Amino acid sequence: MANGNPQIEEGYTPLANELAEAFARLDVNGNECRVIWAIIRAAYGWKKLTAEMSVSFLSRATGLPDRSVSRALSTLRERRIITREGSQIGIQKRYKQWNTPLTVSSPLTVSSPCPIGPKTSDESVTPPLTNRSDKKEILKERKKEVHTTLQIQCRDFSFQDFISRRSCKPAWRKKDYVQWSGLFKAKNDITFSNWKTRWNRFCTSTDTFVEKQGLSLGWFCSNYDRFANPERNSQDEIEQWLKEDDNDQTRIH
Repeated sequence: MANGNPQIEEGYTPLANELAEAFARLDVNGNECRVIWAIIRAAYGWKKLTAEMSVSFLSRATGLPDRSVSRALSTLRERRIITREGSQIGIQKRYKQWNTPLTVSSPLTVSSPCPIGPKTSDESVTPPLTNRSDKKEILKERKKEVHTTLQIQCRDFSFQDFISRRSCKPAWRKKDYVQWSGLFKAKNDITFSNWKTRWNRFCTSTDTFVEKQGLSLGWFCSNYDRFANPERNSQDEIEQWLKEDDNDQTRIH
């Protein structure tokens, strides 16, 4: 029972120093960090590589809402920091396979007041990155991560909004998601706010041609800029949309 004065004799979680150092250099948000430690405790704490964990279990372990846990798990799995097969969750200990940059380029070694093992004379602290090109690469990777999170946020919003409007899940196919992915690769000025605004204009359009698209994610993405302004319903524009629609399909990859 926790008494606020932990002792190794009462149980401990074995974690390789190299992996601990990799986590020290890992750039994650607070919720993701809490979920990582809960997974380490539930798996490594029982001397297992993976363990059966539910969202509700991790919610109790971290004190986070189920939704925040689910979001953190999704991001960590996408970045290959954790492994997840059904309810079996574990840490991807091969940290070089993580799909995310570390803030220091080489393993961290520090002199410890209570070292484990013999102390060597060449222990030192690895300095932070000073190479400008390295810093640019890290910033570029971080920007990609934010962009990926935004992309997923926009997709999930449209998915849930579709359900609320139609009372059923959308039957979007692979081509819809290809257009969705291509849109974010082609444009770097998308924000969650303008996505919601344009999606709403698309869904509430009174134009017969637009209504026939059935809230298609792919068609919306291929015509994203057309909904930058309020309703544009002139017959000439509708005919132009029809002519350009095929070009839009090939322009976004």
